[in-house]
Amino acid sequence: MLFLNYETVGFKTTQNTYILYSLPQSKKIASDIGVMGSIRLLRAGELVKFVSMATVVLEVLDARVPEFLRNRSLDRILSRSGIDHVVVLNKVDLVPIGVVREWVEYYRSLGFEVVRASARVGDVRELRSWINVYAERLRERGKGTIAVVGAPKVGKSSIINTLRRRRVAGVSRYPGNPGYTKNYQLIRLRENLYMIDTPGFLPVTVDLLEKTIRENPPEKIGDAEKIAIKIIERVARFDRYAILKAYGISSSDPLAILEELARSRGWISRGSGEPLIREASLKVIRDYLEGRLNFYTQPSNWRDYLVRSL
Repeated sequence: MLFLNYETVGFKTTQNTYILYSLPQSKKIASDIGVMGSIRLLRAGELVKFVSMATVVLEVLDARVPEFLRNRSLDRILSRSGIDHVVVLNKVDLVPIGVVREWVEYYRSLGFEVVRASARVGDVRELRSWINVYAERLRERGKGTIAVVGAPKVGKSSIINTLRRRRVAGVSRYPGNPGYTKNYQLIRLRENLYMIDTPGFLPVTVDLLEKTIRENPPEKIGDAEKIAIKIIERVARFDRYAILKAYGISSSDPLAILEELARSRGWISRGSGEPLIREASLKVIRDYLEGRLNFYTQPSNWRDYLVRSL
């Protein structure tokens, strides 16, 4: 395991926050960051180098679709290196308590330590307690570094900001919007403990629908209508009343839903009078990302909802 030497790897500090900058060593590390889709993401080779610098890795998962986004290659990397691997189920406020409990039991059965959080509503009590315990364990070992990794829009930076009780890591509302994480940030949690925020990483095993909406800003998704229809089909299969509850639309036909949604919002072409389907499609994509379109998986059924082709 490599431990970060904060004086030599290219971090500079302002108010206990460090940003990776271009010294020779940091250039080599940063060169592996790639652009996937329309936003800056980590590549697999870079991830390996990055986690080797940590004493523990927190993998943040969206509690609605954790297995769609879990990085199985990370399991292998960390098991070989002996670095602790903790699963953080974030956004648990969007999932029934009983389902969250099922996921906790599922990941514990796989050998993971599991922590629940909901940074979007400011609840990181369980994670804060875990960090306090970890910091105490470090007293005899010296300093420690917690690496925070995960797919885009799982809430990595929001968790860090909530833990620090102020904005120290950039946060964007949607993938690729201003504030999304482009670089590493090293943030001091206490005297002997640091936390590193990273750009998102999408494993090759990810669900293709989640991959598309998380690696692109909504407005840069080429065929937004196709993606929105896939979302509507997924959500309706999960809960046939979800569209009615979200938009007051009773139709079961995805295209008709988009047309009615556009008309209800006044998104009409001035020239032809036709509904602007793309605007409605972007609305559906954004609502799905933010949880306004209700959908979540369970350990027993998540494979049933996988989208393997678009």
